[in-house]
Amino acid sequence: MSVDTRSVYATFCDDIRFEAGNKISLIGVYDNEMLVQNIPTLLPKLGIVVVTIAPISKPIHRLRIEVRFEDQVLDAAEADLSPGVGEKLATHNEDGLPFRGRMNKAVFLFSPLPVTKKGVIRVHAFADGEELLSNGLFVRQAALQSPQDPAVSKA
Repeated sequence: MSVDTRSVYATFCDDIRFEAGNKISLIGVYDNEMLVQNIPTLLPKLGIVVVTIAPISKPIHRLRIEVRFEDQVLDAAEADLSPGVGEKLATHNEDGLPFRGRMNKAVFLFSPLPVTKKGVIRVHAFADGEELLSNGLFVRQAALQSPQDPAVSKA
């Protein structure tokens, strides 16, 4: 399997911990939705790991990543990924096996993060000017359950 298009994916979680051995632990990973008790609310922490992938034939040279809540930019980062003068991007790893694609990773940590309305937190990546949209995290208020609600257990 080879990589033939540029793409971006975001993992949303409650916390990110950096550990020995070049590892990170993601705590409380969300699927595609975050339910909060009240809106507005203040999230104590939100972590986002962003991964961009590009084919060997179309490497990313300039990357800008924006984390947005609806239309509001919460944070942004830029990186120059071009090889230096006289360098070439490697196409094989140290064992001689061909790369299937190039991966870049960025970590964002918000502490605290105010949420004033329901909406979607989404990563927008700009790879050499080409916009790539990630999956999103839909933030909404959890439905209140009344005592008559059959989903509420009776003691």
